[in-house]
Amino acid sequence: MEVVVGLPRDLHANGSKSVKHAKEIAFRIRRRLAAGATMDKVLPPVRMADERLTTVAATHALRASGVSERKGRAVIDQAAAVEILQSWLDGRANALAD
Repeated sequence: MEVVVGLPRDLHANGSKSVKHAKEIAFRIRRRLAAGATMDKVLPPVRMADERLTTVAATHALRASGVSERKGRAVIDQAAAVEILQSWLDGRANALAD
Protein backbone atom coordinates (compact mmCIF):
# COMPACT_ATOMS: atom_id res chain seq x y z
CA MET A 1 0.00 0.00 0.00
CA GLU A 2 1.13 3.53 -0.74
CA VAL A 3 -0.46 6.94 -0.29
CA VAL A 4 -0.28 9.38 -3.20
CA VAL A 5 -0.70 13.13 -2.65
CA GLY A 6 -0.98 15.50 -5.62
CA LEU A 7 1.73 18.15 -5.90
CA PRO A 8 0.25 21.25 -7.57
CA ARG A 9 2.88 22.97 -9.69
CA ASP A 10 2.62 25.21 -12.72
CA LEU A 11 3.85 24.23 -16.19
CA HIS A 12 7.36 25.43 -15.32
CA ALA A 13 7.45 23.18 -12.21
CA ASN A 14 7.27 26.20 -9.93
CA GLY A 15 5.49 25.87 -6.65
CA SER A 16 3.16 28.17 -4.79
CA LYS A 17 1.24 28.25 -1.53
CA SER A 18 -0.63 25.20 -2.82
CA VAL A 19 2.62 23.19 -2.93
CA LYS A 20 3.35 24.10 0.67
CA HIS A 21 -0.19 23.05 1.62
CA ALA A 22 0.12 19.71 -0.22
CA LYS A 23 3.43 18.98 1.51
CA GLU A 24 1.84 19.80 4.87
CA ILE A 25 -0.98 17.35 4.11
CA ALA A 26 1.55 14.64 3.20
CA PHE A 27 3.44 15.33 6.44
CA ARG A 28 0.24 15.01 8.49
CA ILE A 29 -0.65 11.74 6.77
CA ARG A 30 2.83 10.35 7.51
CA ARG A 31 2.53 11.44 11.15
CA ARG A 32 -0.88 9.77 11.55
CA LEU A 33 0.34 6.57 9.92
CA ALA A 34 3.37 6.55 12.24
CA ALA A 35 1.13 7.08 15.28
CA GLY A 36 -0.79 3.92 14.40
CA ALA A 37 2.31 1.87 13.61
CA THR A 38 3.31 -1.28 15.46
CA MET A 39 6.45 -3.40 15.31
CA ASP A 40 4.86 -5.90 12.91
CA LYS A 41 3.22 -3.29 10.70
CA VAL A 42 5.14 -1.72 7.84
CA LEU A 43 4.34 1.94 7.25
CA PRO A 44 3.16 2.68 3.73
CA PRO A 45 5.18 5.38 2.00
CA VAL A 46 3.54 8.72 1.23
CA ARG A 47 4.47 9.82 -2.29
CA MET A 48 4.08 13.19 -3.96
CA ALA A 49 2.74 13.03 -7.53
CA ASP A 50 2.98 15.80 -10.10
CA GLU A 51 -0.52 16.96 -10.90
CA ARG A 52 0.21 19.37 -13.75
CA LEU A 53 -2.49 19.29 -16.44
CA THR A 54 -4.58 16.69 -14.61
CA THR A 55 -7.60 18.99 -14.42
CA VAL A 56 -7.31 19.62 -18.16
CA ALA A 57 -7.09 15.87 -18.85
CA ALA A 58 -10.00 15.17 -16.50
CA THR A 59 -12.12 17.84 -18.20
CA HIS A 60 -11.42 16.33 -21.63
CA ALA A 61 -12.20 12.83 -20.36
CA LEU A 62 -15.50 13.95 -18.83
CA ARG A 63 -16.56 15.75 -22.00
CA ALA A 64 -15.55 12.76 -24.15
CA SER A 65 -17.74 10.54 -21.99
CA GLY A 66 -20.72 12.84 -22.50
CA VAL A 67 -20.73 14.68 -19.17
CA SER A 68 -21.84 18.28 -19.64
CA GLU A 69 -19.59 21.11 -18.55
CA ARG A 70 -22.11 22.10 -15.89
CA LYS A 71 -22.37 18.60 -14.40
CA GLY A 72 -18.64 18.10 -14.80
CA ARG A 73 -17.89 20.95 -12.39
CA ALA A 74 -19.35 18.90 -9.55
CA VAL A 75 -16.97 15.99 -10.11
CA ILE A 76 -13.90 17.59 -11.68
CA ASP A 77 -11.77 17.28 -8.53
CA GLN A 78 -12.60 13.58 -8.28
CA ALA A 79 -11.80 13.07 -11.96
CA ALA A 80 -8.53 14.99 -11.57
CA ALA A 81 -7.62 12.77 -8.59
CA VAL A 82 -8.15 9.74 -10.82
CA GLU A 83 -5.83 11.31 -13.41
CA ILE A 84 -3.17 12.01 -10.75
CA LEU A 85 -3.25 8.44 -9.49
CA GLN A 86 -3.32 6.89 -12.96
CA SER A 87 -0.40 9.04 -14.08
CA TRP A 88 1.56 8.05 -10.98
CA LEU A 89 0.77 4.35 -11.49
CA ASP A 90 1.81 4.54 -15.15
CA GLY A 91 5.10 6.21 -14.20
CA ARG A 92 5.75 3.58 -11.55
CA ALA A 93 5.03 0.75 -13.97
CA ASN A 94 7.42 2.28 -16.51
CA ALA A 95 10.14 2.68 -13.89
CA LEU A 96 9.76 -0.94 -12.79
CA ALA A 97 9.88 -2.16 -16.40
CA ASP A 98 13.27 -0.50 -17.01
